Amino acid sequence: MGDDKGGIRLGIYLDKDLLDQCDAAISRTNARSRSEFIADALDFYLAWLGSQNYSKVLTPALESVIDARINNTEKNIGKVLFNISVELGLLQHVIAASQHYSPGTISELRNVCIDEIKKTHGILPFENAVKYQKS
Repeated sequence: MGDDKGGIRLGIYLDKDLLDQCDAAISRTNARSRSEFIADALDFYLAWLGSQNYSKVLTPALESVIDARINNTEKNIGKVLFNISVELGLLQHVIAASQHYSPGTISELRNVCIDEIKKTHGILPFENAVKYQKS
C-alpha cells in the first residue's frame, strides 16, 4: 500500500540503540513521525553521497576561483603600498628640505616612533606627534 505521495510501506530492521537515537532526535527536527524522520535522514544521506561524486570537479574549480581572488587582492595591496610609499617618500623629502635635524635627533625620533607604533598597534594620531614635538 502506498500513501498519497506514492510512497511504499515496508518493514525494515533497525538496531534498538539506533531506533532509540532516532526517537530522541525527532524532537529536534520538523519530522512528524519515525517514518518521516527516517525518510529525511535517508534523503540527506543520499544527497551527501551524491555530493561526494562532484568533489573532484568542484574542488579544482573552487581552488581556481580562490587563487584568482587572492592574486587579485595581492596585486591591489601591492599597488596601494607602492602609492603610499611614494607619498611618504615625497613627504620625507619636503620635511628634510625644510628642517635641519642632526642624525642623532633623527635616530632618537625613530625610536620614539617605533615605541609609539608598538603601543598603539599601528594607529598614531597626528595629534600625538604634535604633542610630542611641543613638549
